[in-house]
Amino acid sequence: MKTSLIVAVASLLWSGSLGVSAQETQPATIKDPVSPTDCLRDKKKAPDCQRIGLLYATGEQIAPDPAKAAEFLGAACRADVPRACHQYGWLLLQHPGRAGDADRGAQLLEKACQQKDSEACTALGAAYAGGVGVPRDAPRAVKWLDPGCEANQNLACATLARLLDAGDGIARDPERAKKLMAKACELGDTAMCERACKSGDGQSCVAWGERSDQPASTDTAVADNAYKMACDAGAAEGCARLAVRAKDGAQAVALLERGCALGDALTCAEAARRYYHGRDVAKDVAAAARLYATACERESYGSCIAVGGIYARGERGAEEQARGREYLLQGCTTLACKTIVANGGLPEAWGVGLDDLRPGLEPAVRVGGRIQAPTQIEKVRAQYPPDAWNRRIQGTVSVQCVISPAGVIGDAVAMSGPRELRAAAVAAVRRWVYKPTLLDGVPVPVIITVTVDFKIWR
Repeated sequence: MKTSLIVAVASLLWSGSLGVSAQETQPATIKDPVSPTDCLRDKKKAPDCQRIGLLYATGEQIAPDPAKAAEFLGAACRADVPRACHQYGWLLLQHPGRAGDADRGAQLLEKACQQKDSEACTALGAAYAGGVGVPRDAPRAVKWLDPGCEANQNLACATLARLLDAGDGIARDPERAKKLMAKACELGDTAMCERACKSGDGQSCVAWGERSDQPASTDTAVADNAYKMACDAGAAEGCARLAVRAKDGAQAVALLERGCALGDALTCAEAARRYYHGRDVAKDVAAAARLYATACERESYGSCIAVGGIYARGERGAEEQARGREYLLQGCTTLACKTIVANGGLPEAWGVGLDDLRPGLEPAVRVGGRIQAPTQIEKVRAQYPPDAWNRRIQGTVSVQCVISPAGVIGDAVAMSGPRELRAAAVAAVRRWVYKPTLLDGVPVPVIITVTVDFKIWR
């Protein structure tokens, strides 16, 4: 564990995002006649000391020299350059040149952490977890990893999860470890996705499958297994992805219906589409109407329109035609649309007649494997609902949407987030535009999940 932590934390601290950019590390920087003394005399030159110190620390463009790195970073730290104390502290832990250096490094990281530098918290916690420059101390590691993880530091969450799962030096806490694994997975740690998945977290299984399902991969077994575990754990997305990969049509529909039962509106709609057209299963308009109605109840406005068309055309019997208008009204998201439908008409955007409201033939695919995430070309900001603003309601709304072959939003369903903000999020997403998604050179509808943030800054 010690070696892996040294590598991981070093990468964290010396990366361009935390240190300096590529533009700032050009060879010309080294040739500048700047010394640590100059940086202390003139604070305007102090950032140069930090840049030079990082170059010596990373060994980029010049031979690595921990002693010179410490000299320059130490000067920048004493001249109050942000992050320099943090980076100097980590360097002292890794390369203590004299007695007391490691203790001084730990003190610098602790100070930076207390000043809300979450990467410093992570570095100090990882040092205690792996015995990097300081004696291994699991309780102290937890103390400093906690704020790092709370600040969404991937390494902090993953290291904390491993400590709590193993109970090495601290009491085991499998339940908290599982939650932390899932969070680290969400933050991008594939290894944690696998561990969280195997501990029973369905969404982590989906993430593990997505990251294993690469376009160049010829071995799909890992992704298949991950999606199966996700579906078995109750994650509807896993069932939906497994359905796309199923070689047997009847099995695919069964998986879609399971995903629908687990609460995924767009999975209900896909199962309904197959029943309506008799694709992979016997044609069954009644089953299609039932599944579209379920999706409509879950605020899939596209499904409301589809089932509305089924009833309005009399496909469920002439006596049921009146129900069609009720569903079409549910599918409307504007007052103008509701007015037109209430008066017996159809909005132009829906087509010229009821036949234009029939479910499409082509199934929507999901990002993964050969399907790359679509490129957005137009984004409309969500309008903050006045009541939510006045009540100071904030949060992130997750919206699952279907992008049509033309690149416009064909359907959008709010999956999570404050109820008071969901309608505004969906209204904004429906106006987003993407480049058409191609499969074998042909535009296809694609399902993606996006997020809309609502924050009150004052």
